[in-house]
Amino acid sequence: MVAAARHLDRQKGTAAGLEGLRITLVQRRPFVEVELGCSVELDHVALRSSARGRRLRTILRRSSPGRRELLHVSFVLRADPMQTPSRKPVFAWKRQPINDRRPVLRLASGERRWDVRLVGLISRNRFLVTHPADDGRLVFVKEGDAFHVSTFDGAVISAFDSTVLRVVLGEAPGLELSLPAQDLRRRETVRKVRRAMVTLPCSLRFGTTDNALRAGFTGDLSEQGAQVAIERPLPAGIDAVDMSVRIQVFGEPVTVQVRAAIRSSAPDPRLDVVATLLGLQFVDMDPTLRLSLSLYVRERLLAEADDVFATIR
Repeated sequence: MVAAARHLDRQKGTAAGLEGLRITLVQRRPFVEVELGCSVELDHVALRSSARGRRLRTILRRSSPGRRELLHVSFVLRADPMQTPSRKPVFAWKRQPINDRRPVLRLASGERRWDVRLVGLISRNRFLVTHPADDGRLVFVKEGDAFHVSTFDGAVISAFDSTVLRVVLGEAPGLELSLPAQDLRRRETVRKVRRAMVTLPCSLRFGTTDNALRAGFTGDLSEQGAQVAIERPLPAGIDAVDMSVRIQVFGEPVTVQVRAAIRSSAPDPRLDVVATLLGLQFVDMDPTLRLSLSLYVRERLLAEADDVFATIR
């Protein structure tokens, strides 16, 4: 509004007495709409050209002794980008990027833990992993050392005890480990279905008011639940939400709307990301929507690694 007043004031050479206009703010968005109360004799054409606006309507028109018009005119001026107040950035969230697609294995020795990558299976009873490291420095390991090895494919935990058969040094250091027989490996199902690692925009509603809505992004998704990232935590006492997410099934868009119970809530572990991660479990899902979601998740899981040792008998 101030910018508009200054602009009008600079035009007083074109329309005499323009500095006497009274300016009232009517609307801010999507344009800055101001109402000009004209207290001097002006020609409405000159007023339009001097203000560089578009006249919407004449509010008041009456003839003056000089056969000119006294006008109260309402028109729209486009907002100056330099004068527009800065808006709060829109919430955006992404999973931590995965630079290495090789399956992750966890090695444990006593109280110490290391995450390594599976390089490959050498034979039916031995496999190769990357060398464990602490803060970028290789951990001292020698042949004969014992490790507890575990892996999680999204639904099943597979674990077994292994021994270092050979330490590989050089440009690509690693460990050659023993792989026990199938009956010596422990498998435990912790989820009935696997979750696909997929980031989709979604919304969570936890009430009937306009403010009872959170925009978010899925971190993973299955036919039974999801992880959702939102910018701000939900109010205390909220234990269920209505979730809405849009997916593609065989090339056709499908909107999934489902009631979900909140099973967990925690901040994003990344220090540079401000977000709250919710663990949701779907309840009372429509069978048709469940089928659509199942088809979508299975399609996304085709490219993800399964239990890397399940096929070694």
